[in-house]
Formats: sequence, C-alpha cells, structure tokens
Amino acid sequence: AWAHNGGGNTNIETATIDTGDGSWDGRTEPITTINAGMSEPSLVIDGEGTETMIARDSGEIVASRRPPGGAWSPPAVISGSLNGMAPIVTLHGNDDLTVLWDLNGNADFGSTVYSKSSDSWSIAAAIPRR
Repeated sequence: AWAHNGGGNTNIETATIDTGDGSWDGRTEPITTINAGMSEPSLVIDGEGTETMIARDSGEIVASRRPPGGAWSPPAVISGSLNGMAPIVTLHGNDDLTVLWDLNGNADFGSTVYSKSSDSWSIAAAIPRR
C-alpha cells in the first residue's frame, strides 16, 4: 500500500502478489480519500485473508477492509475526534486489531480496537505516554 497523488487528491493504492508463483498481477486498486489527503498507510492481513488498511486522511484516522477476492470498503473514520498522524495497526491471534496513532505531537496516543466477532470498532480513546 502506498500514497498516490493524482488529480489533486492523494489516495491510497494497493497491489497484490500471487502467492502461488510470486508474481505481481500488475493491477493497482485505489482506496479513495474522504478528505482529499490520504497518507501513511499501514496494512495487515488476518488469518482468513481479509486485509485491513489504516491511513491518515487529512488528520482523521481511517480504515478500509477487503475480504479475499472482494473489493475495498469505503474508508471509515475510526479516530472520532482524536485526530492525529502516523497510524500503526497490529493483528492479534484471534484476528482482532489494535490501531495506535500520535495525537499530533500531544503527550498522548490515540487508540481503537476492531473486534472480529462483532465486526465493529471501539470508541477511540486517548492513552497517556509514560
């Protein structure tokens, strides 16, 4: 996943590798921005092959998901009012996700958790740095 500026908007694009023979299929798939400025993508793939891309979109932290063989969902804001930068996503053994981001140089981090069993994100919360 990478940021691509085209026509004044910066979107995220992805490419897929064929795990059978290790070749790239040559196609790119865009994830269209909400606010015209997506950057800093972070990507994970769970045990069932569902991809989750986290990115910064003009300060908001957004998520887009793609099931195996499917299309990317429209990006959804997961940061609530806790805008920030430099999001990272981690995958847990049960395919739940944790996302952390810097609250724009503040002394805190933003955090939210995706629950695979309920297919939902928690309300974003601030975590103090120690």
